[in-house]
Amino acid sequence: KTLMERAEKSVCMMTTKEGLLRKAKRYKSLFKKLNDKGVRIKIIVPAVNGNQEEVKKIAQLKASSAVNARFVIIDENEMLFMMADDKEIHENYDTAVWVSTPFFTKAMGKMFNNLWQSIEEQ
Repeated sequence: KTLMERAEKSVCMMTTKEGLLRKAKRYKSLFKKLNDKGVRIKIIVPAVNGNQEEVKKIAQLKASSAVNARFVIIDENEMLFMMADDKEIHENYDTAVWVSTPFFTKAMGKMFNNLWQSIEEQ
């Protein structure tokens, strides 16, 4: 949450279907605030369905199962990379690595955007 609050331009996220539902519930007001101040929120999940209509109002959402990963990139300056599949670990015991180096996060942002552009609109 703290990383996303610092976003000025973009939040790019890859998560699972279950992870998106948790994040939509937990960060709904934050996503709305970010959207209202012009921060572009892009989220890739393995499948998009009707349960995600609320998220689609405040974020761009695309489906792809090409990559199984969980991370968030903030303004291509910072990144939080979750280390385990959320099907294998309870959220209370989840572990992540925070990366704050533009060299790496810009590269990851470019890979995210390449995947984003290759996915057909939902």
